[in-house]
Amino acid sequence: MTDQSPGQYNWGAVISGDTVWARKLTFDFDLTDYEARLHFRASLTDPVVVALTTAEGIDVLDGGELQIGSFTAPDVTQTTRYIYDLELTSPEGAVRTYLSGTLTVKPDVTRSEA
Repeated sequence: MTDQSPGQYNWGAVISGDTVWARKLTFDFDLTDYEARLHFRASLTDPVVVALTTAEGIDVLDGGELQIGSFTAPDVTQTTRYIYDLELTSPEGAVRTYLSGTLTVKPDVTRSEA
């Protein structure tokens, strides 16, 4: 697991279908009762390929810590760069984006066919 501060973060490259490992974020305020959601897309207008929320895949830990759980990278046949952002909704309903960046997914070179 990698600790990150909120801001711009590019996750680097992973292989299609592999696990993208968990990330722990530390905020300078208490996240109790906050909701979080994170979407990965190829572009702003493309469909969501990975969606994580506090209901599934994101955990609010003690105080100002939040953990983005591990997930499976999308299957691709060519290298694809996805964009994402992480939104937090306060108990009062205010929505703010605290993290954004990219995730590059490369196709698997070794396959069952020769």
